[in-house]
Amino acid sequence: MWTGTFVLAAAGISLTLLSLFHLAVDVWNKGKWALWAFPLRVIGINALAAYLINSLLNIHALNRRVFSGIADFFTPFQPVFLAVSLLVLQWLVLYFLDRRRTSLAPKAAK
Repeated sequence: MWTGTFVLAAAGISLTLLSLFHLAVDVWNKGKWALWAFPLRVIGINALAAYLINSLLNIHALNRRVFSGIADFFTPFQPVFLAVSLLVLQWLVLYFLDRRRTSLAPKAAK
């Protein structure tokens, strides 16, 4: 599976998508482009906080406690509902940090 051809094709596709997202989010960040990229910007600013929330806090237990009653109504889609609610819960914490202009990213050295 990991042949040289596969690695080069995967790298080419990844770099193309990276450059398209850079163009859409960072270069064309005006008007309609800024609106759809807002959730991605919130996650991107505090990516380290998102990792730490998932690693250090017991957010899965909080998610089950808050949303398990609602998830019982959607029995066939309960795992999907709980995964989406976990993502929304983490995003709300990151949004709170973004509104307070708090970032856990290290400062750039000069």
